[in-house]
Amino acid sequence: MVLLDSIVKALEAAANKLTTAFPWLAGKVVNEGSCPGNSGLSKVAPFASHEPPKPIVRVKDCTDICQTYVDVIKARGPVSMLDGNILAPGKAYPETYQESEADPAPVLILQVNFVKVGLLLNLAAQPNIVDMGGIDRCLRLLAAAIRGEEFSNVSIEEGNRDRRNLVPLLGLNDTESDHSHFRPPLPSKAIPPPAEPDSPFSWCYFRSSAENLAQIKALATRSEASDNSVPSYLYQ
Repeated sequence: MVLLDSIVKALEAAANKLTTAFPWLAGKVVNEGSCPGNSGLSKVAPFASHEPPKPIVRVKDCTDICQTYVDVIKARGPVSMLDGNILAPGKAYPETYQESEADPAPVLILQVNFVKVGLLLNLAAQPNIVDMGGIDRCLRLLAAAIRGEEFSNVSIEEGNRDRRNLVPLLGLNDTESDHSHFRPPLPSKAIPPPAEPDSPFSWCYFRSSAENLAQIKALATRSEASDNSVPSYLYQ
């Protein structure tokens, strides 16, 4: 039990270091201006429950409801053994948050799932604020904090940079703003085609080492990101 407590304290300290350096990670997502015909604007708002020293860490005992750590590793971590309803700290798409005090949408949340002879760490984020690349970066910074390393000034500056004006928006008179060719044709009075049967396809997961991913990326253009290179490679 002492070992488990020390693990939780180490993760809480690292998480607090992360949210102190990047305060917006301790916030919650709210939507402003939503109305019929307008999806509104998603923004980060203060979230008292996650402000340091209150950690973004949740702890769950899964020793009797999950496979053992050894079994998960032996099977190489298939998704079928990682039940999100148990291991995830919050809702996942397509479920939504009410964005209320009773049902907030935290920007980032960490769940420590203790299983037999190990733990499974789950880091979840709101995708309209932090994408998968951002989650990867957060995990790397969290690992650095656990090792006792300091975040570089560059990392802190880039992670807190105001992105609102980094990419200029198109003007109303720019030719690229004309999306009229994307408008669907007016509905006709013709009989609609019969509904297609359920797709026979299912999810397929690919596992690749960092070294293999680097080789795949080397085959693509230099500006291509790794997560774009992989589907392009599979498509070919």
